[in-house]
Amino acid sequence: KVVRGRHFWDLVEGVRGGSKGPDGVVRVLRERRVQYWDVIRGSPWVALLPPSSISGVLDELTVAASSGVGPSSAVAEAAYAVSRHPNLLRLTPGEARRRLELLRSLDVGQGDIGLWSVVRSFPGLLTTSEERILGAASFLEDVAGVQNVGRFVTRAPAVLTAGGADLREKYGLLRDNGLGTFELVRFPAYFSYPAERVGRRFRFLRGLTPLKSSQQPGGVRLDVICRGGDR
Repeated sequence: KVVRGRHFWDLVEGVRGGSKGPDGVVRVLRERRVQYWDVIRGSPWVALLPPSSISGVLDELTVAASSGVGPSSAVAEAAYAVSRHPNLLRLTPGEARRRLELLRSLDVGQGDIGLWSVVRSFPGLLTTSEERILGAASFLEDVAGVQNVGRFVTRAPAVLTAGGADLREKYGLLRDNGLGTFELVRFPAYFSYPAERVGRRFRFLRGLTPLKSSQQPGGVRLDVICRGGDR
């Protein structure tokens, strides 16, 4: 097996220069039950991180996981998250803690048990900037009219990683076609569909019949619009 990738030569130079970092990284990852070779093979830069930082991030994830699955499984859960999403190790322990606290403040997961379930299924939330997360949450509440943001993003966590322009474009498509918050709350995954595809679907359906809210007789549900084919 050969380590490949744009960080390969950084790793070579680190070892050539006598760095003990890679040894320490492997030791920490192994002790914390992380699939260390798979992680380093796919993300060689991990071997150059400070072992203390890696240990600190895993500590924060373990604490969060313990509230969701219990202390006995928390170490394995944290290891699974890092093995699946090595970019979590780019965070400092403080950044990991602040992201988790931010998600709790937004009531993502509707409680600690649910929070870890969301993080486990979508670990990229923790590597999303606080500014972007807060911007998306503010858009949902202030512009889209979503009253329970925590419940909404628990069902569709990817929305917190979306940029403001993307959210505005997709919400504008809804409003331009006579739809709004009612449809959005029933189908939060709407924001995960490409705007171009959704726009085609709206144009196609408008050519057949005037679009109406699903609250009205004969209205079309948003999930049907998004999931339907383009032909």
